[in-house]
Amino acid sequence: MQGIESVSWAANAPLWAKLYRRMSLEGQAQQDGTTSVLALVNTVDLGYFKTLGVALRRGRDFTPAIARETRPVAIINDTMAAKYWPGHDPLGRLVQFDGEPAPREIVGIVATTKYQTLGEAPQSCLFVPLAQNYMDAMVLYVRTTGDPAAMVGTMQREVRTLAPEVASRVRHERRGAARPVAVDGEFGVGLLAAFGVLALASRALASTG
Repeated sequence: MQGIESVSWAANAPLWAKLYRRMSLEGQAQQDGTTSVLALVNTVDLGYFKTLGVALRRGRDFTPAIARETRPVAIINDTMAAKYWPGHDPLGRLVQFDGEPAPREIVGIVATTKYQTLGEAPQSCLFVPLAQNYMDAMVLYVRTTGDPAAMVGTMQREVRTLAPEVASRVRHERRGAARPVAVDGEFGVGLLAAFGVLALASRALASTG
């Protein structure tokens, strides 16, 4: 679609991360003698980091080859890497959520951003691919090549056409805005964030790409 640079899906809205999960880290014994830690978790689709302008520090991004039958994988932020693997390489290490049958391999490290408030201290966050962690509600992120406000009506019409039962809510950010999310940079012009949608809409939109 003209004017659209990239799109992706995520479970968390900007500055609205709420889900913490407990997980075990391979070879990591905490001060209390356990291997269990608590960290923010976000389920994201392909192209999420590119769409938000979040830098990949090391390793690789999620790829189209990821599927439910492949080995579970995860990406962590550089705050989590420095906290739990200081002086060591976390790539290839395993993390396992409490209650999940199989561990996830860390395949990438991305820059730390603001997840809950602009004034928060850097905190650990782990990302899992949507293809391996089905969610029944997601947020659509859209990076535009011009004024994001001009694309709002178009995107809402697309959502209504593909999934008329879904009610959409839109918010947009522009370069230089007072609400940057990335620590090492602001949103580029422009980012629409986003539509609160059901998985039904996610499937319908995905099928058009």
